[in-house]
Amino acid sequence: SLVALGRDTRLLREIVALTAARIPRDLAGQPEVEADLRRTLGSVYFNLGEFDDAASMFQAELALRRLRSREENADIARALSSLGAALGRDGKLSEAEARIREALAIEQRLFGQEHSEVAGVLGNLALVLARQNRTSEAADTARAALAMQRRLLGDESPEVAVSLNRLGTVLEQAGRLDDAIASFREAL
Repeated sequence: SLVALGRDTRLLREIVALTAARIPRDLAGQPEVEADLRRTLGSVYFNLGEFDDAASMFQAELALRRLRSREENADIARALSSLGAALGRDGKLSEAEARIREALAIEQRLFGQEHSEVAGVLGNLALVLARQNRTSEAADTARAALAMQRRLLGDESPEVAVSLNRLGTVLEQAGRLDDAIASFREAL
């Protein structure tokens, strides 16, 4: 993230805050565009480490997507997963797990048990489980996501690298530092 790189992000934060404040006025009557912009702003807030603001954006996106379509779809699942990830980073772990499990159920109904989107949601779930100190379950979930990505995409895929990074984070949380380092190295 930009914060981790030590960059001054004040100007970006100001731009994002101004943009977010203008959404209701500038995008009235355009719920699909508003949902897409809220998703983008949520991602920016997440990368800035502003997890509460990210969660607010993803929650608003989710509400708009649900108003637009009463049926489950990939956009709703993505909003739920992103919301869960932001809530997890904000320390709201039980709510985060519930949102991510809801996203996982939708993804599995839409795409089946073996799909890259399903693997991505499993990876988010693994991180939340690790933050709850459910390290064995978290490691199993992260390994399942990684194995699925490898089967579907091959070892050189960027998604495999993301899964390896998530597994490394889970293993680090579990105190298995040698295994975590090996996972991080492979991701690199």
